Amino acid sequence: MPRRRNPNEPNALPRYRAVLNAFMRHKDSTNYPKNYDFSDQELSSITPNDVYRWLCQKAYHKYDPGPSDRPIYARSSAMCFWKKSISYFMPNQMAPWNYLANPPCGNPTRSKEVNDLIKAVKRKETRKQGKKSKADRAMEPSEFEQCISLLQGTQDFD
Repeated sequence: MPRRRNPNEPNALPRYRAVLNAFMRHKDSTNYPKNYDFSDQELSSITPNDVYRWLCQKAYHKYDPGPSDRPIYARSSAMCFWKKSISYFMPNQMAPWNYLANPPCGNPTRSKEVNDLIKAVKRKETRKQGKKSKADRAMEPSEFEQCISLLQGTQDFD
């Protein structure tokens, strides 16, 4: 019988699952099948340090970047998406990470070190020291006028 879709399930769920799969592959050094369902026990073993190191590897291509290193391989917006993707599957999704509990518990993506890393990458981006944006911009009026004049010069333009 086909699985019934949850109305609150995000449309990006396949992308979320791909991010979680890539993260767990990195964390455990194991290739998981594409639609592998991670158990709560496997997900509960994730620590903020695991998430931090993976995000550092994605943005800096090193596990422990220094203040002079530049995040030229990923933007903060991508890191926020990856963080959200992992967080979606966490058993304690709504609980912030609690270092004081014994053993520490909560959602490791909501830890201070992960959030501080994303802030640092944003700061580098605003200083033009991070990965360049690939966002499109609107056409300037002079560019639009130039396109129109070029089109009017062709024989097919009516």
